[in-house]
Amino acid sequence: MMQDARRGVVCRRIGMGRIGVKELGSVRDIRRWLVRFPRAVPVAIFLLTLTVTALSVFAIERVESQRSTAMLRQEALSVASAIERRANSTPSYLRAGAALFATLDQVSEPLFRHFVSELRLDTDYRGAEGIGWAPRVERTEIAAYNRELAKVYAPEVRLRPELAPDRPFAVPVTYLQPRTARNLRAVGFDMYSEPARRDAMAEAARAARPTASGKVILMQEPLGNSPGFLIYMPVFERRGADRQLKGFIYSPFNARDVLEAAVRLQG
Repeated sequence: MMQDARRGVVCRRIGMGRIGVKELGSVRDIRRWLVRFPRAVPVAIFLLTLTVTALSVFAIERVESQRSTAMLRQEALSVASAIERRANSTPSYLRAGAALFATLDQVSEPLFRHFVSELRLDTDYRGAEGIGWAPRVERTEIAAYNRELAKVYAPEVRLRPELAPDRPFAVPVTYLQPRTARNLRAVGFDMYSEPARRDAMAEAARAARPTASGKVILMQEPLGNSPGFLIYMPVFERRGADRQLKGFIYSPFNARDVLEAAVRLQG
């Protein structure tokens, strides 16, 4: 048994020796390979460094992209909130005017100017061109309407375009505060002659609530290249048990100015 044990030990040592020789051969092969290709290690290190750098840049850019997206989303929500406040405040002013004008036999220029000044429009109304009054003018009333318009403004200011034969009435811009050069361009324009405005007014009269038009080019825009929209509130007068459309109190908006005002409010 002693001899068998000694043989086992010898065998193990021989095995260990063989393993060592293999390992030594591998090392020598590596050395010969390095001698044959001396630039391999620097190239490998360079490629490894480049890979690590690329992964780091990608990770940093991803984090920055996520941060920018979050900031953009927050800014968009803030702007949307400001526009929503505008959408809530404008109908309130228009409803107040409608309630007042429904009780009057006639809306005069001094009374309308006083009404708008008393609203003390706050900064949430930035972006609007103002508040206007557009009465319903029957075909038989056009001559008298033009005479009244000439008294308030100038002899050349009159209803335009001429009332089409198939339409019984017009809804012209009559007063628009503040009385600026831009707003004076709109005075006399029959808004019911333009389809987008007419559709909004018809819907407002049907629903008896403030209604926004689709995209239009405001009369205030001389170049006609800046889109806008209008919000109309109908005014009715009682005639016995019935009610009849008296006109519209409305606000015109330049779309770009509304957006810029909302961004400034959030800045």
